[in-house]
Amino acid sequence: MLRTMSSRRESESGVEKLMTAAGGSASEVAKRLTTPERQCSRQLVEYWCRRGYVPGTWAPQVAEKFAIPLHELNPRVYPQSLS
Repeated sequence: MLRTMSSRRESESGVEKLMTAAGGSASEVAKRLTTPERQCSRQLVEYWCRRGYVPGTWAPQVAEKFAIPLHELNPRVYPQSLS
């Protein structure tokens, strides 16, 4: 069965969507998330990719910058609402 692009996109995890939005570059994610108050490294983003989720302390900033719902970035910390 062939999956359409939209169905593939829906089945991606939040971290996969993050990497897709950044063109597959952990360095680009880190660059976009780094602020004068808070540094983000390429290695940190690669660690998130290996773990399969964005930590709850980073998820709100990632959600804001990359328009990915919190519950997709870290479903344990930010469960999807049932309503």
